Amino acid sequence: MQTLAELPDSRLRWLGPAGITPPEALAALKPLLAELGPHHAALLATPMRTADGIAWQAPGEASLPMPRMSREQRAVFDATLTVLLSDIRRAAETARAKGDAAKAALLDLARRVPAPELVFAVDGAPVLAGWGFAAPQGPAITVLAPFDDGRGAAALPGDRTAIALAAGSLLALALAAVLAAPFLVALLNPPLPACRVDAAGLAALNELDQAREEGRGLMAERDRLRQDRGRRMAECPLPEPPPAPEPPAAPPATPPAQPPRAALPQERWDRGDVALLEGCWNLDSNYRTRDVDTGRIDTVRSWRMCFDRNGRGTQTMVYDNNRRCTGPVTGRFEGQTLLIDDTADLPCDDRYRILHRLARCERSNENRAECESRNVRNPGAPGSRFTLRR
Repeated sequence: MQTLAELPDSRLRWLGPAGITPPEALAALKPLLAELGPHHAALLATPMRTADGIAWQAPGEASLPMPRMSREQRAVFDATLTVLLSDIRRAAETARAKGDAAKAALLDLARRVPAPELVFAVDGAPVLAGWGFAAPQGPAITVLAPFDDGRGAAALPGDRTAIALAAGSLLALALAAVLAAPFLVALLNPPLPACRVDAAGLAALNELDQAREEGRGLMAERDRLRQDRGRRMAECPLPEPPPAPEPPAAPPATPPAQPPRAALPQERWDRGDVALLEGCWNLDSNYRTRDVDTGRIDTVRSWRMCFDRNGRGTQTMVYDNNRRCTGPVTGRFEGQTLLIDDTADLPCDDRYRILHRLARCERSNENRAECESRNVRNPGAPGSRFTLRR
């Protein structure tokens, strides 16, 4: 499972029925969506309660939010998402027609997403985070409204009977109006002078009507082809993984290499030797930061710190979106715990700032240290764990 998004409670307004939590709503929705197809059942991310909000998770290797997709990726993605959401909307309409308002309300939650960055392609398939929620203030707006083919649900048997009776009544009224029309016209209106329609003008109007009808037919065929393409893509099986490569031939025997020199000797670490920090350290794990104002999660691609023998140095952090943050950093020992201090807020090249952090690190082996950083201004907030490699 990978985390697609984390939203604090301050940005969430639950639209589901009172007394039903998002995980309970997902448990009720899963069998309803599975009746429509396997891709419908996999559309909703799993909500997980965190300390101050909800994290949305989904199985998969790679994820891409909708705003970062290319035009070519959006063409395929939009067609697939339109097919899935239109099927769910028709299922809700059918449930309402049968009087099952509770089922319809649950299905409506699947089409409620407050922001486009909560719509993802996970391994190429659409997945929705933040479903069932709206912005904390204002109307409950969903960004999924444009993804709909506009076709209604099939009429129920009872509906067809009512429609047939109504059509019969309208036909009877129309027949009575036709039979009575000559008498009413003669009674209420005196005869008017006859006029003739220009033959050339009538032919032009007929040609215009024919061209309009052909245009409507072409647009209908275009919409049908788009829907068929999206449905075929949604029904395509996932590709088989590539075969495992053949193991390489065993290299010729060589003399055993000498074990590498320990970069972090245990004895020097235990006595708090600051000169042990001299050189450069690199991030050897995942590391993410969360915007305290918007709740947005950003992933760090690389993080490098270089120290002198006195524990003074510089650091450079680069994000996946190419944001670069550079500033000073210091290191010191507190007993057998290494403290890495930003000394101040870390500035970035796009005027973004990383709040002042203090990391506490423990030696893991001869080359690595396990660390946890916390906000100096708010030490009670959750920390972030990461690994540094010497």
